[in-house]
Amino acid sequence: MKRYLPVLFTALVLFSCKEDTNPVIVDPPNPFAQTAIAWPSLQNAPWPMYRHDPQLTGRSQYAGPTKGIISDTVNVMPYSVLYCGITIDKNNNAFIPFDFRSTENLWSYNLISKTIQWKSTIPQLMVENINMPTVTSNGNIIFSSRDLCIISPNGQVVHQNNTPFIAGFTSSVDKAGNIYYMRQTPKSFFCMSSSGTPLWTISDARMQETGYALSFSPDGKTMYVPCETANDLVALDVSAHDIIWSFGTTGLFTPPLIDNQGHIYYHTNNWQSNTDDTLYCLNPNGSVRWLYRYHKVQPITSYYGVEPLTIDRDGNIIALAPRDTIVSLTNDGKLRWKLPLTAYKGTEQLVCDVNGTIYCATWDNHVLAISKSGSILWSLKLSSSNDTWFASPSLADGKLIVTGATDKIYIIE
Repeated sequence: MKRYLPVLFTALVLFSCKEDTNPVIVDPPNPFAQTAIAWPSLQNAPWPMYRHDPQLTGRSQYAGPTKGIISDTVNVMPYSVLYCGITIDKNNNAFIPFDFRSTENLWSYNLISKTIQWKSTIPQLMVENINMPTVTSNGNIIFSSRDLCIISPNGQVVHQNNTPFIAGFTSSVDKAGNIYYMRQTPKSFFCMSSSGTPLWTISDARMQETGYALSFSPDGKTMYVPCETANDLVALDVSAHDIIWSFGTTGLFTPPLIDNQGHIYYHTNNWQSNTDDTLYCLNPNGSVRWLYRYHKVQPITSYYGVEPLTIDRDGNIIALAPRDTIVSLTNDGKLRWKLPLTAYKGTEQLVCDVNGTIYCATWDNHVLAISKSGSILWSLKLSSSNDTWFASPSLADGKLIVTGATDKIYIIE
């Protein structure tokens, strides 16, 4: 028996070295995967600003609602909820802004206890164009329209500009907490410290003062400002206080979305044309990476410029192209799927959760949950028949908050 042991040992070695006939295939890592970008000046909260983050991704770090039921409503009679939507801090307080018909123009409502925490009256903000509040890392709230002010977590005014101006919808914060905003008359771009001290300003007639927000590059060094005339957008070096490049010719109302790799996404909103429009992806230097052309069909033939994109964790871009059709593209511009919403009369604002589920409110008073593969998971009919325009929804853990031109805020699970 001993004389056979070397032979057996050799056979075992050869067998163990034999190539596996069923090797495990490991997919290469996704080069376009998206993760949250650290932004120290913002509170680590479910939805601390318009479109969730300074890159305006419209993507939550939480899973959204799965039941498709209304779990709570906030009755705000006799006021009308503002079109810009609400923000949510780390304690699940939702900050609700109101238009000029309200004397108490900012409320705090807790989503867990379902109670109003406070109502605040802020002077000089009694106009319709109010920016969605931004919650900073220390809990303060940036709120603007005709004026720009900083509000404490309990609703007290910490700072307010002494000279009223029209700031439109536009404001944002950089990583250091500096605040950026546009002044309409005269048209100027301002930067002030987190405490309200003016730092610098530039003027450029091209800049759009009534856009909803401003986009930042992932490193926070470049800001992308929509233009009203001459160009679609300009890239602003915030350290040099100088415009480093511009692109396009039509002008924009909605700022672009920026991904982790610094690519810039936006679609043109040529309301003078009812034929073709274009979804652009630009490289960080302003050159065209790819474009996707789409045809606007009846009954939606024009754009108002408020059709922000969203991006899922895999880097897929979800857009309205046109407003009655949701389109999903890969990060390198290949079509994944289309979902017509003509039966729902179209939509405007798209957001997505950590699982890639897409949520939107439609023009016929439905809220939809759409899978990452483009199928409708559930459809919820809202009780109000008055809403034909909805703000950008906000996502919390297991919840979607929808506001519009109505006397109710809907909290959906």
